[in-house]
Amino acid sequence: MKFITIFPGLICIIFVTSIMFSTVVVPVYADGTEQSNKSGFLNNPLKYDDVYKLITDLLKLLTQIAIIVCTFFIIYGGFTYVTAAGDTTKIQKAHATLLWSVVGTAVLLGASVLSDILGNTVSEVTKVKLK
Repeated sequence: MKFITIFPGLICIIFVTSIMFSTVVVPVYADGTEQSNKSGFLNNPLKYDDVYKLITDLLKLLTQIAIIVCTFFIIYGGFTYVTAAGDTTKIQKAHATLLWSVVGTAVLLGASVLSDILGNTVSEVTKVKLK
């Protein structure tokens, strides 16, 4: 009976592990086809030459996703507030949802602006172009 309970979890772990390893494996051919690199190193699969640009673009993507999530929670809080129908516990829950979603949005946008300001200041002081 324990095997039947453990079996779906085991299959899930094997599936996830096989997907992880299949995305990491990059074919490298020694016969000089277009996939091989003649210098003996693997080709860079990313379009970024440095880590700063990679991190910057990842943070921009995460910020865009977080803005969508914050918008969803603001709409959810408003919907909860409208459908509360005078129930004080639902109104308090809606108020807290709206408050913390607006605070989260402000922190998110503030961090993005602060990051841009600090990046521009550092690049100006060090005379190194970061972007």
